[in-house]
Amino acid sequence: MDDPFSGEFVGAPHGQVFASMDPVVTLMLTRMDALAVSIREMTGGALQAVIQTRDQASNEVAVHLLLAGTGTIMAAYRPLFEHLGQQMRSAVGAVAAAWTVFGTTGKWVKPPNLAPPAMPIPDVCIEPRPARPLGNDENIDADYTKEFLGHIRAVGDSFADAARESFTRAVRNQLPVGDLADTIDVAMIDHTRVVAQLTTSLRNDLRLLTDAVQTSCHTHTNTNHWVAPVVMRSPRLLPNTENRTQVASGTSSRWS
Repeated sequence: MDDPFSGEFVGAPHGQVFASMDPVVTLMLTRMDALAVSIREMTGGALQAVIQTRDQASNEVAVHLLLAGTGTIMAAYRPLFEHLGQQMRSAVGAVAAAWTVFGTTGKWVKPPNLAPPAMPIPDVCIEPRPARPLGNDENIDADYTKEFLGHIRAVGDSFADAARESFTRAVRNQLPVGDLADTIDVAMIDHTRVVAQLTTSLRNDLRLLTDAVQTSCHTHTNTNHWVAPVVMRSPRLLPNTENRTQVASGTSSRWS
């Protein structure tokens, strides 16, 4: 197909079409690239904050274990967001390169295989350690622990809510109907859908951890023994991504 706009500008020289539409296409791709960068950096800042706070709470065993488990879970998801964000940037680059070729030659060739790759996400479970009394230098402050349980649950919810909003906004605007708009739609929606799946899984894993820590705190209150919940994980594939093909390697210097 030589027409990225399905006959919207039939008869017009391709140079004129390119000059007219390039600002709009560039804006769409720039926004998509910015979203890809935010996906790539997702959980990075929160993970650093968790690690720093964990190291300052070593005597508060429930909070320390909660933050250690949160760090383990976030660290497991971090490379997935990095990889997905970079793959989305590659998709942006491939579309930009095809658009540039159209501007130069008048020939539009849809970039192939812009769907995100399969994502082996962590399969998190909680294993309890044997019950034991607290050591002389260990403590569980109920209010302090409750505060951090709320913080971690809120962090998980914020990731999932942000991804869900990104997915609902990932629809075409400003571009005429045609192959170019469809290509951007597919790349945007497919990647943001995977982000929504990842962040929902992350939120659920953090809830699993907070519930386990809360239960252990109740056990300590009732028995004066601490049963430390430990995060265990193994990889599994997201649903509906097992056979997806990785993004094409074509890129543009504007998005890399």
